[in-house]
Amino acid sequence: MDLSAPFDSFHVFIPWTAFDEITAELRRPRIDAMNRRIGVEHRDETMLGLARSLNPVLARPEHATALFTDHVFLAMVTHLAATYGDLRASDVPSYSTRKGRLLSPMEERRVTSRLLDDLTGDTSLAELAALCGRSRSYFVRAFKQSTGMPPHRWLLAQRVQRAKDMLRGTSIPIAEVALACGFSDQSHLTRAFSKAFRISPGAWRRQWKG
Repeated sequence: MDLSAPFDSFHVFIPWTAFDEITAELRRPRIDAMNRRIGVEHRDETMLGLARSLNPVLARPEHATALFTDHVFLAMVTHLAATYGDLRASDVPSYSTRKGRLLSPMEERRVTSRLLDDLTGDTSLAELAALCGRSRSYFVRAFKQSTGMPPHRWLLAQRVQRAKDMLRGTSIPIAEVALACGFSDQSHLTRAFSKAFRISPGAWRRQWKG
């Protein structure tokens, strides 16, 4: 932080126990300290990028989902463990893990059905991972391998598609469609819908019916 000029400060509390899930999965010793001196300036572009990814939800907390915030927090913990916790980079599996580290068809159906059955819910990564008997870090990698997207992006895509179906098949007001599909309000749906289809929900409905 440069205290001589205006600045933004982002503080995150990460307990040491947050690293236990990662080290247990990798069968590595617990992390009890970071190999980075306190008080010495250090620019970490990865942590900066992860913190900035939270800007939209910090600006609009009502739009935040547990899946997204859990995902970013887990990414932060994994990065810190690998970079400053004496883990080798090769110890931490990437998203392009070897064959076999996938969800089984039954596990995938169990998770996707749980999400689709209640699009308005705010399910956490821990809940979904528990359905498969997996750790959160394993589950996120396996889910992305199986579906091509991390859980929060997959859920958003399903919500947008459900909204599209409702806009086409019903005359329900857009604000009600938004709530029924798990969006916090109409503007939230409009941003997600416009990003996905390059057209607003209202314009798409008028175009389809016209």
